[in-house]
Amino acid sequence: MQRIGSGYMKNDLLALERKDGPFPVPAEIIAEFYAGAINGGGAWWVQHGGHISAETMDRYIGKLLNPAIFNRQTP
Repeated sequence: MQRIGSGYMKNDLLALERKDGPFPVPAEIIAEFYAGAINGGGAWWVQHGGHISAETMDRYIGKLLNPAIFNRQTP
């Protein structure tokens, strides 16, 4: 599942790079990292009975991931 998610994400990131220039980290690494984090968060959620709403989990994962990379900022 992670490979499928990272593949789609990588394609989207590569398209963005062609349009707006390179990211500070290779698109393939960004895609694998984010796919792993999303899958890991989802696995945790299922293992713990899904007692947190999907919307809340989405917010938590969003807080854990650094969106600055998509703005081509180097933290």
